[in-house]
Amino acid sequence: MFFEAIPNRLKKPLRTALPHVGLATCSIVYVCFGAVLFHQIEHPYEMRSMHEAFVNYENIKQELINRTLMKYGESYNPTLYVDTYIKELLRLLEDPQADTFFASHLKLQSSDASKWTPMSSFLLAATTVIPVGYGFITPATKIGRLLIIIYGLFGAPLALVTITDIGEFMSPHLLKFFERIPGLNALYCLILLAIYIIICALVFHALSPISLLDSVYFSITTVFTIGYGDTPPPIPIPTLIIFIIVGVTLVTITVEIVASEVINQIHYMGRKMENAKKYAAKMLQVPYMAHFMHMRNRERAANQQKLESFANLRLLMSMEQHSILLERPPKKSLPKAFAPENLSIEYADISSPTSMETFTIDSNDLTSIVSLQSGTKLSVF
Repeated sequence: MFFEAIPNRLKKPLRTALPHVGLATCSIVYVCFGAVLFHQIEHPYEMRSMHEAFVNYENIKQELINRTLMKYGESYNPTLYVDTYIKELLRLLEDPQADTFFASHLKLQSSDASKWTPMSSFLLAATTVIPVGYGFITPATKIGRLLIIIYGLFGAPLALVTITDIGEFMSPHLLKFFERIPGLNALYCLILLAIYIIICALVFHALSPISLLDSVYFSITTVFTIGYGDTPPPIPIPTLIIFIIVGVTLVTITVEIVASEVINQIHYMGRKMENAKKYAAKMLQVPYMAHFMHMRNRERAANQQKLESFANLRLLMSMEQHSILLERPPKKSLPKAFAPENLSIEYADISSPTSMETFTIDSNDLTSIVSLQSGTKLSVF
């Protein structure tokens, strides 16, 4: 029903932004839940500890007063009583809850000042999952310390995913804003981050009694999630939380853009090095290829020379054979056992006894074939 009432031109941007808004909302709800949980656990314990410290302080003070009013003649030594009183107070100040009580009682003239306020609890919950970890306020109870371990175990990944998601969501918009001058996206982000740190440091210096150097130091250690905790927050906690979220998100965006450009440059150099490696390999192969081509040409020339020699030899052999055939004398006929030169042969037709026909054939005409009638018998005389 809700999406049906939204105009169509707004549905696509809402679908795009809804996952990011939902993730950020989950992180905020998780931090608020942690703040309420730690406040409910630690605040009552702190109040009991401060009450005990107040009672101990009153007892030590009353004991000093009583000993001062009592006189024991020559054995009375006020200096000894004062030293004992100071030692008792110092021993009492070793307790952090008592230290908080004395700081609020002596400086602020208030006996119910507590470190575990709702905002300080929210600061603890936020700086645990981001994680900055100032150390200004820490759990004192055993159950509080156990719960903060579990809380940070699940909250830190959630916060890091949320900050990374916000950075990835805002990076394209910053890139579009900076794409007017190509190649300077990373430089612009670094300049923007430096300007943010300097401006926040100037604001801290103007709103608090800390020096400008301490303000810059606090800004850098906070934005880069170092958080030594040696400098107290110079601004109210709500403003400090906003400063932390914006600063850490800006650092994430800057790191992502710078890392992307550095990786692209590394890949570019890697491709150039790969091409140079291929060219170098080819250049190293040039002498071997030249030697191979030289040897191949020599072999081809030698084979060609051999073929020409074989052709010339064959031509010479053919010419020699032809000259031998031309110079060969005519072939003489060998004597034969029977070689008639002129022989008269009479043929008689013996099939007809009444008639005899006589034929005379020259021996030189024996090579010719004489066709006789079928059934005619020849007799040679």
